[in-house]
Order: sequence, then C-alpha cells, then structure tokens
Amino acid sequence: MRRCLAGLLLALTACEPPLPDPWPPVAPEENDAGVTRVRVVADGAGFLATVNATDTRLWVGLDLDAASEASFEPPAWDLAFNRFHVRARGGASGDGGVMVAILKDVTFEAVTVAPVDGYLEDLPDGPDDNTDLDTVFEVPEPWYMYELSTHILTPQPWVYVVKSDQQATFKVRLDGYYDGAGTPAVLSVRFARLSD
Repeated sequence: MRRCLAGLLLALTACEPPLPDPWPPVAPEENDAGVTRVRVVADGAGFLATVNATDTRLWVGLDLDAASEASFEPPAWDLAFNRFHVRARGGASGDGGVMVAILKDVTFEAVTVAPVDGYLEDLPDGPDDNTDLDTVFEVPEPWYMYELSTHILTPQPWVYVVKSDQQATFKVRLDGYYDGAGTPAVLSVRFARLSD
C-alpha cells in the first residue's frame, strides 16, 4: 500500500507544478488584484462555487460565511485552493480556527446536522516524500482519486463538514476538478450552511 501511495504521489508531482512558496500567500495586490477567481451562485439550499486555481503562483481563497472569494490580507478565507491542493485556515495553515470533519458514507443531501466530534486541522509536514503541509483534504487520503493511465483526478464521494473562522458550520463537497472545456484546476465546490 505504501508503495502504491508513493507511486501516486510521484506521478502527481511529475504532472503538477510545486506549490507556490512561501506560505502564507502574498497580499492580493501582488496577485493581480481585481481578477475574479471565484464565482458563487445560489444552488438550491446552498451554493456552488467555481474556483479558478489554475495559476501555479497563487492561492485562491473562499469565504464560506460570505459565500464569496476571500482575501488573504487581512485574512477572511476559510478554504484556499492551488491546483489540486486545498487548505483550511486552522492549525498549520493559519489562525482562523477552521476545522474539518470528513464524512465518507453519506450523501451531501443527507447531511443536515454537524457531527459533534472528529474535527481536524491542517498539520505541519509529517514523515513523507514531500515538504507540503499535511492538510485535512490530502492526508491521510486525498480528496480525489487519481487515474495513473489518464492522469485524471476524480473527487472522492465524501462530504466535509467545515467549521468556519466565524464558527458557523458548513457541509462542503468537491464536485469536480475540470471545467466544461476540460481545463484542470477549475474546481466545483458545493457548500451549504448547517443549522446551529
């Protein structure tokens, strides 16, 4: 199993550029300010965000509370995206207190109440083959499945319950990694607030 995971990570790093350095992201004015990278539309009882994380130099922030693109300076983001990487603003990724619980055997629609426990924060890099943070969305298992022969990423059918920096609770599902034209790193992120 370890050899398979190591092979998967090696294949991914061969296909994807490295993460921008340093973390945390640089201020928006250094990141082509004025360019919209997150579009959010109401979708039933929640929202569907399209996050353009194609620029290898940049992280893109999403504020779940405001249902909009978020700044890094001052920090207002809950989740940040760069290519296939996802960070939550807590633990090693920031001081927002954002925590995430992973629900694997339930549909998005079925999640109506937040779990009481099981929340995790991003951690510093552990003993692995890279120097990336061990984020909730990537360790111990990534949010995606990777097909080695086609290099296609497919989201896991999981629901993430995210406690935002405002201590509101949201259910989040990563629906896709490609846009209609097949461009990678244009993520579809579905989310809805859970009642307190």
